[in-house]
Amino acid sequence: MPAIIILLLLVTSQTAQDPASSAEKPAEKQECQISGQVVQQHGGQPLRKTFVALRPEQPSKDHKQISQKTADDGRFCFKNIAPGRYLLGAEHKGYVKQMYGAEDAWSAGSVMAVEQGQKFEPILLRLMRAGVISGKVVDEDGEAASGVVVQALLSAEEIERAGMFQEESMRAMGRKTRLGQSRLR
Repeated sequence: MPAIIILLLLVTSQTAQDPASSAEKPAEKQECQISGQVVQQHGGQPLRKTFVALRPEQPSKDHKQISQKTADDGRFCFKNIAPGRYLLGAEHKGYVKQMYGAEDAWSAGSVMAVEQGQKFEPILLRLMRAGVISGKVVDEDGEAASGVVVQALLSAEEIERAGMFQEESMRAMGRKTRLGQSRLR
């Protein structure tokens, strides 16, 4: 009987010391991932070859900007991302740049706090087509005028919606003028 007890104690102590049988194994390295798709704001068609960048909020030698172009279906995927705080944005020729979490084209967007093993998916970035204003400036006789400064200004409602003061909006658009003075027809 004492031999059975000693044998039982030996087996128990071996099991407790054996790391392979332990319930607590070291945590596996879990990588972070951010994936999604870039589409047109109107219609939702995928935008291929869109430049998508993931930029650390505080760049360092360990946290640098990474970028890629979207596939034919507008999809992108950043794998093996180090945990940290990032900004995500997309740019495409003929479209307005869009930042993740931005309510409009001129907002900075939201910082993505990425933790170990976390996956952000699917992120949808909707790009708005860029606009072009073209025309011809003429004098009172209908002849082309040269050396004329032309500006596109935000309406008072757009300035208010953007949360800017009038003078800030004028500096953003070019030289300071009074609202209503310059118009494009």
